Amino acid sequence: MSTKMKEQELVGLIVVTFSSLILAVLSTWYIWNNQTDAHPLPDILLDNIYDLSHVQFGIVNILVTLQYIIGIYSFKREDRFKYIAQTVLLQSIISVLRAITATSTLLPNLHVYDYCKLRPDNFFQVLGYMIQYGTCADYMFSGHTATSTLSWLMSDTPYKTINFILLTQVALFLLLQRWHYTVDIIVGFVVAWGLHYVYVNNTSKEWYYFNSFVLKECKEKRKERKFRINTI
Repeated sequence: MSTKMKEQELVGLIVVTFSSLILAVLSTWYIWNNQTDAHPLPDILLDNIYDLSHVQFGIVNILVTLQYIIGIYSFKREDRFKYIAQTVLLQSIISVLRAITATSTLLPNLHVYDYCKLRPDNFFQVLGYMIQYGTCADYMFSGHTATSTLSWLMSDTPYKTINFILLTQVALFLLLQRWHYTVDIIVGFVVAWGLHYVYVNNTSKEWYYFNSFVLKECKEKRKERKFRINTI
């Protein structure tokens, strides 16, 4: 694969990633300053499970981070950078889709944390709040669920089973801590699964498959080791 192709793939990834980040911050800014404290909508699961909304610690953030660590470890060494780039691309697309849907219709707050009462007044302040606290009232759809689902789908076996178990825990704590409505989680799963399905079943070899990110020297060394073993 030529150096030019590798540069094209890297530039494309950087542009998509930063564009999605900017859009995500802008949507968070809009939602944060326009969130509504009206009564929560009826939700069959939330109305019948324990309420852990008083726990502000982001348990799901730890679970999703653990998923990505496991997922990265599961990749074969020669394909690791390729799959990381693919995951970043798909995550960026998810962020764009979520920015559109979350700002289109603002759902009533399930629980108002103290930091959600703050009102950021510029782009970088919003970014700082996102890093420090997370987001507020951006419900439809669940970004945590979509990210967790993507990590599960991108993982290699046998780690895929572990990541699926973690996915179920992410969904559970999103409900327990009242971070999302049930429908947010369902839609987040469907969006991530559908995007991944379309992506992996596309036979095109365009830049967004990051084929130049494969470490060919690893493949060659592995073939050489197999050849030596077979000739002994």
